[in-house]
Amino acid sequence: MKRISLVDAAGVLSWHDAETEQELTIWLNSFIGKKNCLPERYEPTYDRNGKLILDSNGLPVVELLPAEFTTEIKDLSLDVEFMAAKVNEKRKKEYPNIDEVIEALLEVHEGRPEKLTGIMLKREAIKIKYPKGA
Repeated sequence: MKRISLVDAAGVLSWHDAETEQELTIWLNSFIGKKNCLPERYEPTYDRNGKLILDSNGLPVVELLPAEFTTEIKDLSLDVEFMAAKVNEKRKKEYPNIDEVIEALLEVHEGRPEKLTGIMLKREAIKIKYPKGA
């Protein structure tokens, strides 16, 4: 997983995640130039003598210029926090839900530990499937 970050001159950050750098490049090319995607800046217009040009209402004539920005591509597989969050996300999706756990605990109280044992084995299998720090 890779992330491209765009930061404009004002420090506004945008980003996009994708599997490959090629996908990021395609996204970036489709993103640039779309109205309201990247902040734009307004520059006053001056004549050859350096005098501010005003419109018929006495307001400065401005030129809309695309914002300057920088990009950075980051390999998220090297980001320990990002990968840890992904592991936790995957584990959470496969863990038994709270209702199943409560039911299993009540059954233990009634002398039937089988369901809780099954849940504990399932949790251990998930931990092996998605190890922390891998």
